[in-house]
Amino acid sequence: MTRIAQFLFGTLVRQLASGVSIIFLVALAGVGTIYVANARAYLQEQLESHAQDAATSLGLSVGFGLAQGQDAALPETAINAMFDRGYYDRIAFIGTDGAVRIERRLGAEATEVPEFFMRLLPLRAPTASSLVTSGWTQLGRIVVTSNSRLAYRQLWRTSMETLGWLAAIFLLSQFAMTLFLGSILRPLGMITATADAIGRRDFREIPIVPKAKELRQVVAAMNDLSGKVRSAIEYETGRAERLQQEAFLDPLTGLWNRAGFGRQFSARLLDDDEADSGAVLLVELDDLAGINHAHGHEAGDQTLKRIGEVLHRYAAAGTAACCARLAGGGFGVLLINTSSKDAEAFANGLCRELAAELGTSGEAGTHHFHCGGAVFGSNNAALGGTLSAADVALARARANGITFEMQTVEDASDASGSLDWRRVITDALDHGRVRLFSQEVRAFGAGLRLPSELTARLATEDGRMIAAALFLPMAVRHHLAARLDVQVVRAAVEALRTGRFDHGTVSVNISSESVRDESFLNAIRTLLGTDPALAGRLTFEVGESAIALAPEDVRRFSELVRSMRSHFAIDNFGIQRDFLTTLSTLLPDYVKLAAAHTGNIEANSSAQAFIGAVIRSCESLGVPVIAQSVEDESLVPVLRSLGLSGIQGYAVARPTIVPTD
Repeated sequence: MTRIAQFLFGTLVRQLASGVSIIFLVALAGVGTIYVANARAYLQEQLESHAQDAATSLGLSVGFGLAQGQDAALPETAINAMFDRGYYDRIAFIGTDGAVRIERRLGAEATEVPEFFMRLLPLRAPTASSLVTSGWTQLGRIVVTSNSRLAYRQLWRTSMETLGWLAAIFLLSQFAMTLFLGSILRPLGMITATADAIGRRDFREIPIVPKAKELRQVVAAMNDLSGKVRSAIEYETGRAERLQQEAFLDPLTGLWNRAGFGRQFSARLLDDDEADSGAVLLVELDDLAGINHAHGHEAGDQTLKRIGEVLHRYAAAGTAACCARLAGGGFGVLLINTSSKDAEAFANGLCRELAAELGTSGEAGTHHFHCGGAVFGSNNAALGGTLSAADVALARARANGITFEMQTVEDASDASGSLDWRRVITDALDHGRVRLFSQEVRAFGAGLRLPSELTARLATEDGRMIAAALFLPMAVRHHLAARLDVQVVRAAVEALRTGRFDHGTVSVNISSESVRDESFLNAIRTLLGTDPALAGRLTFEVGESAIALAPEDVRRFSELVRSMRSHFAIDNFGIQRDFLTTLSTLLPDYVKLAAAHTGNIEANSSAQAFIGAVIRSCESLGVPVIAQSVEDESLVPVLRSLGLSGIQGYAVARPTIVPTD
C-alpha cells in the first residue's frame, strides 16, 4: 500500500494528476450510476405497463367474445395468441370461483446476462389483472405476469455501452490532462533541475517564463538567487585573481614575479613528493638601462614583453613548470623532473627562439642576452643555492662571450643511487612491505568532519622505515607509482574493512601517473565496487600539478571514484595561475593549500589577503579549504582567523602507524 501511495502521490505532478483523476472518476461513476439507475426504473415501468396493457386487452377481447355467444374456446385462442407474440411468464384465465380455467406458463430459459448483474440490479416481474365481464355479469379475470428477460438484456447492453463510453471519456481526459499538466508544470521540472544544479554548485538560470503567475514568481526568484550567488562567486574569484596578480605576477609581461617564482619553486619541488630533480635557467637581457636611454622606456618594455612571450610559449610546449621575470631584464625558468641533458637541450632551444624573436625586428645586433642554468637533485633542491649556481653559470657565459652555460649542483653518484632506489622500491612492493601511517586533520568547527590522511612508507628487510618524500620521486622516475598506489589503496580499504578507523574516514594521495594508468583504474573499480558503504569513507587526493599535466584524465578519475561513492579532493592547491577555474570545473570535496602559501603568513599581509580571497571563493562553491604542513602551533590562531576549515601538520598530530594485524 505504501508503494502505491508513493507512486500516486510521490511528486506534485502525480498528486495533481491523481487528485484530478479521482475526482473525474467519481464524477463519471456518479453519472454512469444515475444513468443506469434511470434506465432500470424506466424498464421497470415498461414491464408494469406491458403487463397491465396485456391484461386489459385480453379481458376486453375475451369478455366481448363471450357476450356475443361465440365459441367458448375463444379465451384460450386469445390467450395463446397473446402469449406467443409477447414476453410473459404467465397468462391465466381464472373463473369467478377461483379455479384456473386456462393457463400458459413460460419455462426456465437461459440468458446471456450474468447472474451477478441481475442480483446487482434486480428487475421485478410485475403481475397485472383485468376483469372479464359480459354486461354487468362478471365471468372471471385475466392475470398476466411479464417476463423480465428482455428488460435485463436491454439493461445489460445499456450498462455496458455506458461503461465503455465513460471509460473512453476517462482515458481521453487522462491524455488531455497529461498534456495540459505537462505544459503548465514543465517549469517545475526545470526548477528542480536548476535546484539540483545549484546543489552541485552550478549556478545556472531557468530559460523559460511560465504563464502561471505563481510559477513565474518562483522562476524569477530562482533566477535571482542563482544570479546573486554567481555574481558573488565571480566577485570573489576576480578578487582572488587580482590579489594573485598584484602579489605574484609581473604586470608588464604577465609572468610570475620573483615572489611568485619562489612560491612555485617551493610548491613544485619542496612540497610535491613526486618531484625528484629540476633545473633553473636564468635569461638576462644585457644593458636594459642603455636600451631605455637610447630608445625610450616604451621600446624597452616592448622588448621585455617579447622575451616574456617567447618564454611562455616555449615553456608551454616543453616541460617547464613556470617562467618568471625576476628583476629588470632578468628572467627565470623552472623545470622539474628533468635531467642535465634534457635541461641543456631545453636551454639551447630557448636561446634559439629568443634570438629568432629579437632578429625578426632587426634587433639581434642591438639587444644581447645570455643564459645560465643550474641542475639540481632532490637532495639539494634549495632556491637560494640553485639561483646562486645559475648566476655563476650566467656570469661565466657573459665572461666567455657565449650565449649559454650550464652547471650542475647534484651529486655525481645520482645514476647509481637511482638504480639502488629502484631495487629497494621494487623489492618492497614485491614483498608487500608498504606500511601506512595516519595523520589527523583538525577541523575548525563541530559540523565538519575531515578525513585523516594516509601516507605510505617502505619497510626494508632490516625493519627501517623509508619516508615517502625520499622514495616517491624515484618511484615516479621509474614508473612504479601506480603499483605503489594500488598497494596503498588496498591497504587503506583493508584497514577500513577491519575497523581500524572505527567509523572514521581516510584520504590517500594519488600520483599523476596513477590517474592515467588503466591497471590502477581497474584495481580501483574492483576494490571499491563490492562495498559502497566502505567506499564512501575513502577520499582520493590528486595534486594540482597532476591536474595541470592531464586535466581530462583527472576529470575522468574524479568521475570514476565518485561513481563508486568515494570522494575527490585537490592537494597542493593554489599554485597554478588558473587554479580557480580548476576548482569550479572539478568541484572537489575539499582542497589542501600548498604549504608555500602559509609558510610565513603571520608576517605577510598580502599573503593573508590572497588566502582570504581564495577561501571566500572556495566557500561560495561549498569547498572547504585546509592548510597543510602546519608545524608551528603559533600559526594555528592566524590560520583560523583567516577562515580556513581545518589544518594538518605536526602542530595538530604526528603520523602514527596503522596496525597490520
